Amino acid sequence: MSIKGLFHPAHPEKYRGDLKSIVFRSSWELIVMRKFDSHPGILEWSSEPFPIPYEDASSRRRGNLGRLRRYYVDFWVKIKTKDGLVETLLIEVKPAKETRPPVKGKKRSRRYLTESLTYAKNMSKWEAARRYCAMKGWKFVIWTEREIGIPEGGV
Repeated sequence: MSIKGLFHPAHPEKYRGDLKSIVFRSSWELIVMRKFDSHPGILEWSSEPFPIPYEDASSRRRGNLGRLRRYYVDFWVKIKTKDGLVETLLIEVKPAKETRPPVKGKKRSRRYLTESLTYAKNMSKWEAARRYCAMKGWKFVIWTEREIGIPEGGV
């Protein structure tokens, strides 16, 4: 997932934002952008549209509040459902393994600690996104390999 580049939509009328700065930060994001651009049910979409403030639980120390940070969700999408309704979604693209708590081995390894901090930070971001969406009447979803259509851990 370590490729980066600029995306050039075939249907620029569907994109909301600066057409010259549509950045993908992974091969998975590129796959999703292509789907949004070509799918007739996607009415509008945007990449990293706006910041959502959140308290970073991974930065808490001794009962203090975590640092206040800004979360840029991967995508904002306005979609026409099969029922003909229009829904607005915020979509985060993540490997499935990063959506589950890390598994602790017999020893507390450095890897486990790093994965735990990443998981705590992600949970903080996603909770803030869910609250934001609830205020707007939108939905927040996480797309993993399954929703993107690639094998788990693939591409």
